[in-house]
Amino acid sequence: MALLTITIPWLGSLWMLIVLFALIGVTLGTMDVGGNTLMVWLYRSDVPPYMNALHLSFGVGRSSDR
Repeated sequence: MALLTITIPWLGSLWMLIVLFALIGVTLGTMDVGGNTLMVWLYRSDVPPYMNALHLSFGVGRSSDR
């Protein structure tokens, strides 16, 4: 994902930019779903507090962007 993001300034057309952002989105979605799935596999029935803490950290990180 970092390599895809680094290439943004050198893109020559809008279509290449659209494709690149689509790839970044697929990569980000795969990481998010994969992380959630691995957490469920790891903690099984004890997953709710860990999943809540994970998503709380997403929210805290997002609110600090403002």
